[in-house]
Order: sequence, then C-alpha cells, then structure tokens
Amino acid sequence: MMDAKSLAALCTGLSDAFSYPTRALPSLAFAAALAADGVQPPDAAETPTLEALQVEHTRLFINSLPEVPCPPYGSIYLEGCCMSGSTVAIGAVYRRLGIESDELPDHIAVEFEFLSLLLPAVDVVTQDQRADVGEIIRHLAAWTPQFFARVREHDRSGFYRSAAETGKETIALLRDYAEQTMPAPTAVDS
Repeated sequence: MMDAKSLAALCTGLSDAFSYPTRALPSLAFAAALAADGVQPPDAAETPTLEALQVEHTRLFINSLPEVPCPPYGSIYLEGCCMSGSTVAIGAVYRRLGIESDELPDHIAVEFEFLSLLLPAVDVVTQDQRADVGEIIRHLAAWTPQFFARVREHDRSGFYRSAAETGKETIALLRDYAEQTMPAPTAVDS
C-alpha cells in the first residue's frame, strides 16, 4: 500500500494536470511520485508546448462545439447536470474540513488538490475527518472512470491521455488506501 505522502504527491500532479495549464511540464512532485510508483512519467520531448496544452485543455474541458467532450465535474457523470446534489454534498464535506474553493467543488482538479492537502495530515485528524477524506475518495472513484475514458478517447495531445491513465491508477491506489485506513459510511450515514 502506498503511503499518504506519496498519494498526496500524485494528487498534486493530477490537480496540476487537470487545471488550466500555466507551465508546459507536469510538476516535479508529480514526476517523482510517478517514478516512485513505477509509472513512467511523460517524456519531456513528447510533452506539448504550453500553448498547445492550453488549446487542448480548453477544447476538452471548457469550450468546444457542439459540446465539451470531457466535462471535469463529477455531477455531470453522476446526475447528468452540473451543480447538482453531489456537488452540494462534496462542498459540505470541504466546509466540514475547513477548506474553500472558487471553483465548483466537484471539479476534478479541486478534488485532487484537496486530497493532496488532506492526505499528509490524515494520521492526526479525528475519525470524523478521516471519514470525510474517505468520502472524497469514494466520490472521485464513483465518477472518474467515465471521465478518464472520455479523456482517453478525445485527447489529441497525448498529455491528457497520459494524465487520465495515471488518474485511473491513482484512484485505484486511493481506494485501496481508504479501504485500509478510513471508515466506510454506516447504514445510518448513507
């Protein structure tokens, strides 16, 4: 089982990868975490330019006709529309943990960013807070398979396809981690 610090580094890199690009290469923490997990980081020679990443990010996740091929919001995959019940629920989890975002709470980059911040502290938080971190992981695991499949299908750059593959592997690692270290919701909680 991967430790919380390594998982947090993967989450940082995935948050960077699915945020609007401000630099051409993934973060060093992301590349180091990939290498430590035996995953080959993207080859710098094959990484698109910053401008190409920005164009592809916009096309995949923000604005494309006739529709955005890969909306980065969990509620789209869970309920068929943006800003629905699952968005509100995951936002409530963040508020309980004392964190806020200007972005919708179920955006892929936001969920990975918050996990990157929360995982290193998971050993020193209360049992309820650990359960909340587990809830974020379960939320991601519920919708990201469809999201990552769309990214793999529609990405023209190769960068986002690679990030989706890494995301898929990371979700599996996060699920294993949560199953071993965090309480699952009880029937009363559901």
